[in-house]
Amino acid sequence: MTSVNIPNSVTTIGICAFLECSGLTSVTIPNSVTSIGDDAFSWCLGLTSMVVESGNTKYDSRNNCNAIIETATNTLISGCNNTIIPSSVTSIGDDAFFGCTGLTSVTIPNSVTSIGNNAFYFCSGLTSVAIPNSVTEIDYGAFWACSGLTSVTIPNSVISIGDCAFHGCSSLTSVTISNSVTEIGLGVFDGCIGLTSMVVESENTRYDSRNNCNAIIETATNTLICGCKNTIIPNSVTSIGGYAFFDCSSLTSVTIPNSVTSIGNSAFFDCSSLTSVTIPNSVTSVTLTGKGAWYPKNNMPSINHIKTVNIGSGITSLGNFGFTPDVVNCYAETPPTCSYGTFSNYDGALHVPPASMVSYFTADYWQNFNNLVNNLTEKVTLDKTTVSIVLWQTSALTATTVPEGNNILWGTNNPSVAIVDENGMITATGEGECDVFATLATNPAVYAWCHVTVSYPEINITLSDESLEMNLSEERTLTAIITPENTGLTLTWSSSNTSVATVDKNGKVTAIGEGECDIIATVLNYTATCHVTVTNNVTISLNIENAILGANQLLTVYPSCVPDVPVELVVTSSDPSVAVVRLVNLTNAPAAGLMTFPEKGMALNYFEELVVPSESKYPTLASTKAIMIVGAQNGTATITVTTADGQAVPAVLELRVVDVDGDRTITSTDITCLYNYLLNGDDTFITTSDTNGDGFITSTDITVLYNLMLGN
Repeated sequence: MTSVNIPNSVTTIGICAFLECSGLTSVTIPNSVTSIGDDAFSWCLGLTSMVVESGNTKYDSRNNCNAIIETATNTLISGCNNTIIPSSVTSIGDDAFFGCTGLTSVTIPNSVTSIGNNAFYFCSGLTSVAIPNSVTEIDYGAFWACSGLTSVTIPNSVISIGDCAFHGCSSLTSVTISNSVTEIGLGVFDGCIGLTSMVVESENTRYDSRNNCNAIIETATNTLICGCKNTIIPNSVTSIGGYAFFDCSSLTSVTIPNSVTSIGNSAFFDCSSLTSVTIPNSVTSVTLTGKGAWYPKNNMPSINHIKTVNIGSGITSLGNFGFTPDVVNCYAETPPTCSYGTFSNYDGALHVPPASMVSYFTADYWQNFNNLVNNLTEKVTLDKTTVSIVLWQTSALTATTVPEGNNILWGTNNPSVAIVDENGMITATGEGECDVFATLATNPAVYAWCHVTVSYPEINITLSDESLEMNLSEERTLTAIITPENTGLTLTWSSSNTSVATVDKNGKVTAIGEGECDIIATVLNYTATCHVTVTNNVTISLNIENAILGANQLLTVYPSCVPDVPVELVVTSSDPSVAVVRLVNLTNAPAAGLMTFPEKGMALNYFEELVVPSESKYPTLASTKAIMIVGAQNGTATITVTTADGQAVPAVLELRVVDVDGDRTITSTDITCLYNYLLNGDDTFITTSDTNGDGFITSTDITVLYNLMLGN
């Protein structure tokens, strides 16, 4: 058989249905098929083309190493060298690519939510895989024995990683596990002998090396937690799972942080080189189901390969550890409560603080040690044993050491509640309780702690103004006052109606349109409001209200507005034949006052030659503008300055242009003409001779002309 066309009446293809059809070269699977059995097309070595209709949501290659599988839209999904799975697929089934040794890369679409058991089992040629954010589960053995896989990133959508998911990925050198992962199965990275870097995001509270003896595992803050020779587990870890360091034969010492409260079954099983362990006061339970947490692989009832046990100065009780060390260093001044299984024998030397010799000599179980030495003089004390603060506040701790001057390492078992800097300054970061520790840098078993309780403060937020009355285009800045101070909380601003007023991230309010709205400042669920009323009450004014100038004279006046907000000014003359006007930038304008030009027309020429805009194109402050007025001929004109929208109260300049003889200059001839009228009644120029506009022609008018002629 070389080809098969499965009709759309088929819903199920059974197990091994086309097993070993070596002559089969092509197959079409209709979208009616909802179930494809295991190994349905296994060992169909001649299969080169498999068309899966686009509505089919189940994808399964079943060992078809040479298959080219396409959807109806011709999306290439498997050539076994490079595989792209179509976006219609929601899950990759069990054994989907089982044994596809020719598969080198695969792209999984965002539609996929789970990767089944042994989905890529023994795909030894697979060197890269992109796991999308849609995947929540990576099941048992999903990438088992993918020996060519060099790196993998577990996205923050993944919640669980099944047992042996990456077992035997011998070329895998780096892994990133997101803080979304809450369950890591047994032996997930067992046999990953090339693994040198594993990044565990800082909020992930489960730590498990799973036989990765060479692993260097870091949190987001680059805390070294596993080099398998010297191991420091980060303070974010709360429990050490069963088999966590199973068979880490090169592990020689381990320090357990004060955040850890339990150690799981066989957590350090067969760590044959482990000679030193330091246990903090926080460890309250050790699981001993089956083999003990510290028992060796040979089931011997002791762990005699651990030579030194360091018991922290704050420990009050010990569980069933089953220790058989050569040396026990117990820094607690009061003997911790022990149980029958704490020590398997008492042949080793017990070292205790000098002042505690008698206490240990008479305490249950401790008194069984024959070799009791009171030489542990190192000590750390704190000036406070309890601290109660509210969120975001700080409190200082002072540590005293014996001997004096020893360096202190500070830490906390719950950074989400409080953090502490290198000087002992505690900063509350979240509501709850935690312990802050001061530890000798040279001896992690010597420490003291302070119990910190953080309560949530009452947040209060007020604004610098409860209400604002603004004009169009006006800008005002609001200040938010938050108590308590220095919370570090993010303040956000918003407007209930952005067509009336907007507000930026710094609290600057801009009036946009007439009306009312609220400007709201928000911190967490707390708000403060400023009621804003926007009106159009801009009043324009000029530095003079009346003016007299002669023809061929230029007058510069300055506008302003109240309030001083950006406006678009427009200036007009009621009679351009008497006076012409132009709005210019202040920097381009002549000095304020009159300019007299010696020749006819020079003022107008100067006016036209100025390379300045005829009027403002964009709203600006009126104080940045100037108004140029040129007298053209005798007469009166009203100069009006307003805004482009016509809503402002305008400014008006009443202007009178006087040139008695009409030659466009003010000269002695004009004075003579006026003088003749006064003496001889010559009324040739009577219509323009009332230079000061008082309704009478008098010697005062002659004085006005004389001053104009002088340029005053």
